[in-house]
Amino acid sequence: MALLFDLVVVGIIKVVFRRQRPRQNEMDMFVTVSVDHYSFPSGHATRAVMLACFLCLKTALGASSAYVVVWASAVCLTRVLLGRHHVFDVLSGVIIGIVEFYILEAAWLPMEVCLDIMRPFQELFHI
Repeated sequence: MALLFDLVVVGIIKVVFRRQRPRQNEMDMFVTVSVDHYSFPSGHATRAVMLACFLCLKTALGASSAYVVVWASAVCLTRVLLGRHHVFDVLSGVIIGIVEFYILEAAWLPMEVCLDIMRPFQELFHI
């Protein structure tokens, strides 16, 4: 659900701002499908940071959280190094990813509530 939320948010922002990708950006990946042609914000950065926030703050990773932070940082860095985004696009993506995490955290339902919501459907469909 969080990833769908991110796709909607990033998609809307990209359509509103319509910032072109860097000039050095080449469509040299023939096996991939480009969903959009706009640069702002970096969807890779928003998703990587949102997922890193979730994994670091909502799970018991402990010292392994450092690996998640390094991974998310590497994702963000490669977007600029590959010439797919401007630095500002990635920095904005980081901020948007953090904001999305806190929005989703505020809407997060405890497992007991989810089970109570599902109970009528379980009884109706004999699950």
